[in-house]
Amino acid sequence: MTTSDILDCSQRSDQHHYSRHDVPCKHPVGPLDTEPISVVLERLPQIPGWQKHSKGPTYLKRARRLLEWLAQHDGDGWQARWEAANGDSYDWVDNLTSGSLHLRKTMVAALRFLLLARVIRPSYVFFTRFSAHGLFDQAQQVFDPAVFAHLGQIATDLGMPTFMFNEGRKTIVKIVLHTGKNVDALTEQDFFEFREFQLKHWGETKPGLASGWDLLRVAGVLPVTGSLIEMLRRGQRPTAELVDLYDLQRRQRGRLVEIIHNLGERIQDAKLNGWLGEVRGLQTSLEAAKKELVGLDRGIQRNHANGPTLLGIPTIGPTPPPS
Repeated sequence: MTTSDILDCSQRSDQHHYSRHDVPCKHPVGPLDTEPISVVLERLPQIPGWQKHSKGPTYLKRARRLLEWLAQHDGDGWQARWEAANGDSYDWVDNLTSGSLHLRKTMVAALRFLLLARVIRPSYVFFTRFSAHGLFDQAQQVFDPAVFAHLGQIATDLGMPTFMFNEGRKTIVKIVLHTGKNVDALTEQDFFEFREFQLKHWGETKPGLASGWDLLRVAGVLPVTGSLIEMLRRGQRPTAELVDLYDLQRRQRGRLVEIIHNLGERIQDAKLNGWLGEVRGLQTSLEAAKKELVGLDRGIQRNHANGPTLLGIPTIGPTPPPS
């Protein structure tokens, strides 16, 4: 791959022109990339969530161990050393902790703070192997907490189901950590890059990609007027790509149908147990999911009408509402 095959994803795309999403983005290294271990360790206690009087000293010890291990690898900075060590594979953690559950737990915590300090910029492969629930929550307090707080109100206004909202937030955090950007600097191309990774890695996209796009679109971060699918549909594209988009929509539809079925079953259980408050909340999520399904079906129909003839792709019937 040549340098011309890497995009500068700091630029906003023209929403009237189809943006490339089949090449990786160029992302900067972190502000501590060339700093010595001592300076990096001084930065970690300044991160929100650091436990100074309890586990802080242990975290520093583990962070030093990890950085000393990275320093044994080639590279001009921590990012290059991380890549030379194949850090995204996450295989190294067992070697550095000698199989000790306690050492592993504190090493993972130290790694979390190194990620939040932007010492290391992980690839998307890393998130397929790292259990990052604590990282997702903490990142929202470190990077643009006001923006993340506002997303909750946006999700409520959109009637977005809780599951889709949570997956959307996780997606945004992953993009922030991978790109090294703050939330308000993310672009459409950053989402296209993550989408391309998902298609190559899993053969489909995950639910949070579309909902994360919608959250940032309504927040005014992404200067576009339509959903992710609508943005991808703009412009003339090859038949193979239209087939790929149609297949993507079908997979998203299947997940929505599953969510609707699950919500229906939970509503029935809540009614049987007399949990009226939960019933109302679940019904709100159910109606929002049904509306999203209707919009997705319309997009599929438009794609089928305007694109090539797609044979051998069965249509999933509508889901009846729960009784």
